[in-house]
Amino acid sequence: MSQTAAMAANLSTSFNADTLADLAGKALEEGEEEQALPYLERGAKHFASPLLWQWKALLERSLDEHEAALASFEQAARQAPGDVSIAHGHARTAMEAGLDARPIYARALALAPRNGQIMVGAAAARVAMGEGERAIEDLMATLRGAPAWIYGHEQLAQIMATQGRASEATASLDQALASFPKAQPLWEALLNVQLRRGAYETLLPIVAKARSAGVDSPEFAIYEGIHAAEFEQDVRPPALFGAFPEAVDRALGRWRVRHLLRAGAIDALIPLIHEEMQRDRTAELWAYAATAWRLAGDPRSQWLEEDERLVSVADITADLPRSTSSLRRFVRCTSPEENIWTSPFGAGRRPTVRCSAGSIPRSVTCAGPLSVRWSVTSRSFQALTRAIQCSVPDATAGSGSREAGRCGFARMGIIPITSTR
Repeated sequence: MSQTAAMAANLSTSFNADTLADLAGKALEEGEEEQALPYLERGAKHFASPLLWQWKALLERSLDEHEAALASFEQAARQAPGDVSIAHGHARTAMEAGLDARPIYARALALAPRNGQIMVGAAAARVAMGEGERAIEDLMATLRGAPAWIYGHEQLAQIMATQGRASEATASLDQALASFPKAQPLWEALLNVQLRRGAYETLLPIVAKARSAGVDSPEFAIYEGIHAAEFEQDVRPPALFGAFPEAVDRALGRWRVRHLLRAGAIDALIPLIHEEMQRDRTAELWAYAATAWRLAGDPRSQWLEEDERLVSVADITADLPRSTSSLRRFVRCTSPEENIWTSPFGAGRRPTVRCSAGSIPRSVTCAGPLSVRWSVTSRSFQALTRAIQCSVPDATAGSGSREAGRCGFARMGIIPITSTR
């Protein structure tokens, strides 16, 4: 029995707003929203609690039931018009639903004009409605007055890139560093933005420039290692394979795998993948492992990619929206605060599927050149579950192992999709 189920069973003796809020939080954590939702609906009405209406909305939002979630947020906002978190959640949900969230973000900003999350959300809402230049101007103005706002710099770079201004993605950081050249967090943010853009050739010059300004950071060793992974011809360049503190060593693990794969050093790569999988079970590492095992003729390649029981294909063309505008509403961004159609920072990463509780969720996250989250409608859910099969391989245990209850890797069947503009 899940903790959510156990808490729900105890509500007969402790049905109050606090226990219902605890139940909702645990349900979100465990993916048991449908079990908790009836109790939250009854409690929100019984106690006339804006907090419970908000929790109800969050459960509905997690289930991609945006119409119901918006209605619950509206009820919460009527009861608590000055609550910032309710206003913010309402705005985020409206944007996720494909609606014009600008007026709702405006109300949230009026309540918390210096809240960075809401500022970025308001900018994303403008981008979603075709006001990308206005969003850029607003964030640039804010950053001129708050140059230490790292999150703002990073999100502005994201928006710049998606508005065809990738060459200006670091403009705000460059301006801030011109005024504060010894600000270590700004240098780290600049390196992070360039890494996400795939501008690997800029990493070493940035580190050198920071050090010439008298700035050093433990993170610099990571970026030097990444640069080596991308450009060094030696199989084991010292900047990548040297002795480092634990945090740096862990951060470079995946890049070592990537480098050896690029260098074609398969014999050295196979044991390294085994080692890295003891601490890194991300989809990106699985993708590298799949390629390495295939090149090496390792039997785990057959186990991971060729088992027909793990892959099926279903044509869901008939269930998809027919127009481009409807399709863009059907496909929404992974990050609610970054509701932007394209994401160049995800370029080069293999699409992955997130699964929970051993089953297919109602939303599928794909990290790739289009970093999107597919909101699966009820019509297409059954078709999509036929198209995607989840399995949990444990590469460290060898061929044939399965770990029940979690999905650490999934294979998506490639489905040709056509649409009528």
